[in-house]
Amino acid sequence: MARWRNGAGEEISPEVFVRIAEENGMIDELTRAITRCAIRDMRPYLTQPSLRLATSSLPTTTAFCSMSATG
Repeated sequence: MARWRNGAGEEISPEVFVRIAEENGMIDELTRAITRCAIRDMRPYLTQPSLRLATSSLPTTTAFCSMSATG
């Protein structure tokens, strides 16, 4: 689950920032950014066959069409 902090360091609930992203047409961009971060953070461990990276997204999200672990 993604987490977001405001300028004061307070955590903003995904229920809030995901809704804002959806309302402003930015959900695909947000999904791509979060997915890139997850892949980047997992890259050192991808050689270990016992580890997997799982993601989920809204059925209407098209962000994953051009994502790859190598890109």
